[in-house]
Formats: sequence, C-alpha cells, structure tokens
Amino acid sequence: MSANGRRFMCFGTLGLPEPTMGCIDKNAWNQLIFETTKPVVEKNRLEGVYDAGIAYSRSAIQHSDKLEIMQQIGEVVTTWLLYGPVPLHRYDHRQPLS
Repeated sequence: MSANGRRFMCFGTLGLPEPTMGCIDKNAWNQLIFETTKPVVEKNRLEGVYDAGIAYSRSAIQHSDKLEIMQQIGEVVTTWLLYGPVPLHRYDHRQPLS
C-alpha cells in the first residue's frame, strides 16, 4: 500500500532514460533500469532485457508484433543549449566561433 493508503500494482522491470522519472510512479515497478536514450530502451526491450520500457511511440508501430503501448505519457519536448566560456556581451552570434 502506498503512503496515501491507496493500493498499487507492482509490475516487473522498467527500462527508462533517467530524465523520464517524473513521468512514472516509481513505486509501481519492482526494478528501474536506467538507460542513456529511448532508442537504447527500445532495443533492450525488444531483446527482453526488461518487462516494459519508456520509448518512442513509433517503436510500438514499427514492432507491433512484439510491443504494445501500455500508457501514453506525452510528447517529447527537448531544448538543446550550447554553453561556452565566452561572456554574452562579447559574443556575436552572427559570427562563426573560431
């Protein structure tokens, strides 16, 4: 039983990239296996490394004979930033870095 008194079902193992932890109930899984990316989760799930995995929905479409979507969590929104030692007031983004 969870801390709030509700029952929850424990599943087996879940493969996931660590940044997706906020999308799941970690108490619903017996074991969490962290991977670097969702494509790694897809590959390992197809090989039977764990019972379920957080990957792209296209994985289930491309491998419908082996995978099914248990729960849709949401869309991927990723922002990539480049950090560097040059102070902003001296950096002209129109000029290539040298």
